Amino acid sequence: MLYLNLFWSFMKISFCSFGGYAMMSLINEEMVGHAWVTTIEVADIFAIAEMTPGSFSINCATFAGMKVAGVPGALFATAGILMPSLTLCLAVAIFFEAFKSNKRVEHILQGVRPASLGLLIAMIPPMVQSNLYIEGTFSLISLFIAAVVGVPLLMKKITIAKALLIAAILGIIMT
Repeated sequence: MLYLNLFWSFMKISFCSFGGYAMMSLINEEMVGHAWVTTIEVADIFAIAEMTPGSFSINCATFAGMKVAGVPGALFATAGILMPSLTLCLAVAIFFEAFKSNKRVEHILQGVRPASLGLLIAMIPPMVQSNLYIEGTFSLISLFIAAVVGVPLLMKKITIAKALLIAAILGIIMT
């Protein structure tokens, strides 16, 4: 039953988001809501998913499934996250020409894009809580590392890969 719950949860996440970071709040809600993991463990899953090559959403599903139910859990969660995309991509590929210049589709996307931004914004408070408060205590080290990599990232002075490397080195040195 756990495997089917993982599949269903990640299929719902995939249907309700457009991949990547927009699904972070949904993953957090599902994982913590089912009491499969804590908010801190979700933050760890996000960190590992970001560090590893490949799609963030697939990595999240795989790591979350692995954490909850081992290799079978990883397979079911990954299949769940892929199912809506595969189904929708196949349908769009079949009807691509009809959708290409459809005004209603353009209007739908104009409404959905801001919703994706809203999902990202909704994830900020739990991410701040789980990353800057370690065991209930505010961590200046975590804030420092976030600033050291966050500011250059915002200014487009470093790549994500370099930021992760710098953060990993700072984590080793400072903790």
